[in-house]
Amino acid sequence: MKELEGYDEMLQKLLDSLPVERRLAGLRPEERLVGLRPEERLVGLPPAHQLLALSDDALRGFTDEYLRSLPAEVQDAIRHG
Repeated sequence: MKELEGYDEMLQKLLDSLPVERRLAGLRPEERLVGLRPEERLVGLPPAHQLLALSDDALRGFTDEYLRSLPAEVQDAIRHG
């Protein structure tokens, strides 16, 4: 079927017509990130939620005072990691 003339263009039109959720269905999180630079992976997240991308070791380095300044859901995620 790939040998058909216009196959790639037809496939691209089909993909473009699908909602993003449908295009990503079935992909593991690491597959969704393929091709993104590290700084692109957290775009759109509030700064406090970006902290959750840090390793547990890095998060342990923050003071209790700083952690208490974060939104409750972020504090919970850090505590119950």
